[in-house]
This record gives sequence, structure tokens and C-alpha cells, in this order.
Amino acid sequence: MRREIRTCLLFVTLGTARIRALTELLEPPFHPGVLCPHFIVFAESTDPKDCLEDDEVPPGDERLLLVTTRTRDFLPEEIGTLEMMRETEKAVSKAWRSIFPPEQPDLIPDFFVQIKCPLLTPARIAEAASRGKTCVTDDCYRSMALSRGASSLGAALSRDDLLEFLTDTNGIILSTKVTKPGDIEQEHICMDIEDAGSKFYSNFVSSSAGVELMHCEILIIGNGPDSRSRHKVSCGFMRDAIDIDGVKACVERLGGEKIVTVLAKADPAAFVRGRRTTQLSDSDIHPTRHARAAVGGVVAAATGDPRVYVSGGAEHQGPSGGGSMCAISTI
Repeated sequence: MRREIRTCLLFVTLGTARIRALTELLEPPFHPGVLCPHFIVFAESTDPKDCLEDDEVPPGDERLLLVTTRTRDFLPEEIGTLEMMRETEKAVSKAWRSIFPPEQPDLIPDFFVQIKCPLLTPARIAEAASRGKTCVTDDCYRSMALSRGASSLGAALSRDDLLEFLTDTNGIILSTKVTKPGDIEQEHICMDIEDAGSKFYSNFVSSSAGVELMHCEILIIGNGPDSRSRHKVSCGFMRDAIDIDGVKACVERLGGEKIVTVLAKADPAAFVRGRRTTQLSDSDIHPTRHARAAVGGVVAAATGDPRVYVSGGAEHQGPSGGGSMCAISTI
């Protein structure tokens, strides 16, 4: 793990020509609404056109840097549990120490933790059972939510960024406080606010579950003083699916630089600002497709570009009904 001081972004927008091996990823429902199928590739480049010279970087300016890390492989019975949360916290904490030693204050105001985490399959559940172990759920789709939730909680705890908001019976937020690891129990992972009257969340974490791995792949995106990248990142959140002001606020912090992409989370909600939606009751379209299409449209409208990444399933990733996000610009 180390910082990449010459980080550039490469974009591939896919038109009529399709790459055979990736056709499935480029078709609906993976890109609902106005979302444009494309790839975002982070790369370290030595090409001068991708980097700023020392005299081109204003004093005190911080540019894009990346740190990558991973957890150990998890056993099936650990997916979506406190053990997964603790291991993710450990991995992200170690990655942060590679950027800022303990004796140096952490002054990064903008950072975004992107995680790819595992999920359960029938074969993995059966393998655990053969050893006398019980998984947290036997519902493979539910396991995706629990895995995202545990991973997100761990990443947030590593940065003291996990917030808890308490609500009354009408869902009105009464207070917000920073949460410590000892405050989290297994029952809190993906607990609905309607059931508990509270919810833990972070505005700087994004997690997605996939069947192709048994560990968490972690990418930390931030700004650092040693970077000579032409790119910069700004982080923020949407309070709900139509929070265009939240998107604009995130973008405006980049000072007018050209926006090249936005990474955002989308959380299905039965109500948006008091108005009923069918996101959770539509029998034809899955809730996450509804949410991603809606959020993608709002983000595209705010930036003027539908080439954005919107991920569904925002357990502990931004306020309930909203989601975390980051925008990346270039000069």
C-alpha cells in the first residue's frame, strides 16, 4: 500500500460496439434510466499530460491520491457479521496509517472509501453447515445487504466517521452523535430505522457486494499534498433521492474545475419528502433499479453528464433514503 502521486482517470464510453466478455455488465438493468454505460479506470501514469509540474500546483493545493488494500478472506459464517466489520475496520485503519503516520495529524477533509465485499451463495452456506456453522442468513440476496452493511460500518469506524441519529415516532431527527466500535451489536447491522428509532451511517463510504470474492477489496479516494494528479475529489451526500442541492454543493467545492465523474449511492424509500413512492411496492421493478434511475437522473442534471456511477443498496451509507457521494474533477 502506498500513495499514488500521479493518478489519472481513464474513461471508456461504450457505444454500439460491445466487448463480448462484458456484454452482460453493459445491459439493463445495470444501467437504468439515463445512466450511460462506461468504465472508470484509475491508473498511475508517467505521461506529462496526466501530471502537474511542481510550479503548476498552487501552495497548499491538494490533489487526488489513491490507496488500495484488502481484508483477509472471510469464512461464509463471517459474512455480514461483527467479525467482518472488525476486519474491515482494521484494514482501512492500516491503509490510513500508510498515508499519515501516527505522529502526523490527519488533515484530509475529503476522502471516500469504496468497498467491494462478498456475499453468500447456496454452496457457501452448505459448506459452512458441513462444518457445523450457521451463516447470518440463508437468503443470498439478504446477505448482500448484510455484507455491505458490515463493511460500511467497519470503514466508518476506522475514521471515527460513524454517526448515529435518533428519531422520534414520526421519524424526526432528534440528535446525532459519533459512534464508537463498542456501541455496535450484530442486531444493528442493517437494522431498519422504523424498527429501532435510530440508524448508524457514514457519509464517506460506498460498498457493493459481489459473488467473485471472499474478502473486501478497498479503495480509498482522497486529496493529498504530495499528489501531482490533474484530478481532485470532493465528497458529500444526498439527503434523499431528489437532493440536487446536495449534489451541487459537492460539485461546487471543486471550484469550477471540469467534473469528470460522480460516484453515488441510492437508497430506495417508500416516501420522499412526505410523498409516497412505489419503489418498495412495485412488483415489476426491483427497488434498487428505481432508486438508481432516480438518483442517476438527479446527478446527471446537476453535472450535465449522464456518465456517472450510481450504486444501489446504501446500508449505513449516507442518511436513510439518501446516500454518500463523491465527485472527481480535472484541470
